[in-house]
Amino acid sequence: MEEVVNEKIQIDVADNPAKKFILKKDLANRRIKLFDVTVKDVTSSNNIEYELLCEGRCADKKGLVECNIYSTNVKNRGQAG
Repeated sequence: MEEVVNEKIQIDVADNPAKKFILKKDLANRRIKLFDVTVKDVTSSNNIEYELLCEGRCADKKGLVECNIYSTNVKNRGQAG
């Protein structure tokens, strides 16, 4: 998570729009594993490319990080029926 936060800071301070685009694209294509995430809310996504939004928090060395996790592949598990 610390690496992702550092990359986000680089995106925010970049003056060159092309550099911002490349940094965002590189970050968007990566998968990261989050551990000990506290889920605050799960809702339908307002972003048309995704079905679900999970809002949560996880900790890194500097404190809590707010996370928005989007998904297009929603599977219902463990539902009685």
